[in-house]
Amino acid sequence: MNFTTDHTFNSYLIDNDAPAVVTWERLHKSTFGRNNSMDANRPHSSQDGMSVRNRYQGSDHYGYTPCNGKSTPCWKQREYEFNALGLNEEILDFCKYIFPRPSEEAMRNEVVQRVRNVIQNKWPEAKVEVFGSFNTGLYLPTSDIDIVVFGSWPVLPLFSVENELRKAEIAVPGSLMVLDKTSVPIVKFTDKRTEVKVDISFNMQTGLVSATKIKSFLKQYPLLDKLVMIIKQFLYQRNLNEVYTGGIGSYSLILLIVSFFQRHPRVGADSEDANLGVLLTEFFELYGRNFNYARVGIKVDGTGSYFNKVEHGMSDSTLCIIDPADPTNNVGRVCYGLWNVKRAFEHAFVTLSHALIKSSSQHPSHKTVLSLIISVADEVVEYRKWVGQKWDGVSSPHQLLAIRIRCATEVSDKKKSNQRQDYAKITRISS
Repeated sequence: MNFTTDHTFNSYLIDNDAPAVVTWERLHKSTFGRNNSMDANRPHSSQDGMSVRNRYQGSDHYGYTPCNGKSTPCWKQREYEFNALGLNEEILDFCKYIFPRPSEEAMRNEVVQRVRNVIQNKWPEAKVEVFGSFNTGLYLPTSDIDIVVFGSWPVLPLFSVENELRKAEIAVPGSLMVLDKTSVPIVKFTDKRTEVKVDISFNMQTGLVSATKIKSFLKQYPLLDKLVMIIKQFLYQRNLNEVYTGGIGSYSLILLIVSFFQRHPRVGADSEDANLGVLLTEFFELYGRNFNYARVGIKVDGTGSYFNKVEHGMSDSTLCIIDPADPTNNVGRVCYGLWNVKRAFEHAFVTLSHALIKSSSQHPSHKTVLSLIISVADEVVEYRKWVGQKWDGVSSPHQLLAIRIRCATEVSDKKKSNQRQDYAKITRISS
C-alpha cells in the first residue's frame, strides 16, 4: 500500500514490502471482483496470507483474548457474511451500538455541572470548560471527562481543588489524587454517583483548540468518527489507550486516522460510502505492518504529508505526529509503548485478513469477523443499561436546568454541613 506520491521518499517510508499485500489483494478481488485497493505499481511479496498467519499460530492476542463461549456480540443485529461487505455492515452496527446515547450525555453533563459548582463556589470568577472526547462526541462508555478551569491564581490551586472536592464528597473515597509533577498538572478523581473518571487541568487553552480542530476534521472526513470509535475500543481492551501507561491517546489516534485518509492512494477512500471493513483492515496494515516509525514523521496540515525524522533531528523510534494546533508539539512522543501498539495493530490485520479469506462454514455460528478482535465487556453493557434507566429522557433545557439547580443545591448543602461541623468543633475546643 503506497501512501505517498513522493518516489524519493519511498525508500524509507515502509519497514518492509508488506508480505500481507497479496493476501489483501486476493480478498479484495474475491469480494469486489476488481483490484483497486492497492497501488498497481507496487512490488508484491511472494509470501501469501497463510504463511503470514502461520507466524502467529499459538501467539497471544496482544492483551485481548476473544470469548470462546457461545455469547453473541452485543452489537449484532443480523447475520453478516464473512467478507468485506459483511464486515462493513457489522462495523456500522457496532458504531450504532457504541456511539454515545442521550442518557450518557445527560449523565456526563451532570458530572460536569457538579464539578463546576464546586469550583465556582470557591472561585466565582473561574470558568469551567470541557475538552477532549466529551467535547467532540467521540467518547466510549468508559471514557474520562476532561475539564479545564480558567482563572487567575499566583500558583495553580491543585491542592485547593482537591480539598474542595473532598469536602463536597462527590468523589469515590480514595480516588482523589493530584499529579503535580507531570508536564500538565491535573487533579484526578472518580465521580461517586456515576463512576465516571474526571481529569481537571488549569489554564490550558490547547485542549479547546484541539477539540475545534477535531470537529473540522469530522466534517471533512465522514467516516472518521466511526474508525475512531472502533479503534478506541480496540485499544481500550488491550490497555493501550492511556498516555500515562505508554499507550496512544485519543488525539494522537485521531491524527493517525486523518493522515491515513489524507495519504490513501485509492480515490474515494475518504468518501461516506467507502467500505469500513476495507478501511479498518488497511489501517491495521499500514500502522501495524508497513509504517517506518524510526524514520517517518506525520503532518496533517493541508492535505497531509510525511517527513524524514532523521533530517529534523528526530532519530528515535517513537511515534512522531506534529500537532496541527501547535507545530512545536509532537503529540506522539509520549507513546513509549509504541511497539506494543504496533504489534496489536499487526495482529489485528493478520486476524481480519485470515478470517475474511476463510469461508463462513469454518467459523462458529455465533462468531462474527469483528468479534475476533473487538468485544464489549458484560459490565459495560450492564452499566449502559443502568445509565439509561437513570438518565433516559434527561435532555430538554428544563431538565438540564433542574440538574444544574439540584447539583448546586447539593454542593451548597454539603458546604453548609461542613461549616456547621467546623463550628461545632471550634465550640467544643473553646469550651
